[in-house]
Amino acid sequence: MPVLWLAGFFTVLVCFSITSITLWQLRQTRAHELEIANTNAANLSRSMAQQADDTFDQADIPVAGIVERLSYDGFGAATSSRMHEYLRATADQRRADPGPVHLRQGRQLGGHLAQSHAGRRQ
Repeated sequence: MPVLWLAGFFTVLVCFSITSITLWQLRQTRAHELEIANTNAANLSRSMAQQADDTFDQADIPVAGIVERLSYDGFGAATSSRMHEYLRATADQRRADPGPVHLRQGRQLGGHLAQSHAGRRQ
């Protein structure tokens, strides 16, 4: 009879050990996956903030040009038609060359940026 008790106790001990190890592995895997999710969320928020900052920078350049032009030319009636033509040309240029950010791939095309700025300087 004592051998049966020992065999039963050993079986319960093995089952408890296997269950404990499995639960420990599950907790470790969960902690690791949560760490990865937190890192991914932080990276996503940083990239979205960078995208927003780049978008504001792209919008700020034409606005600065308009402010400079208005401060130099003034706000007269003759300036109004010239400003209208300038804004139309700026809008057409933006449609033709939307900038360095390729929206479908979500990454910056450095070569495109260098080529577009080099073409504008000439």
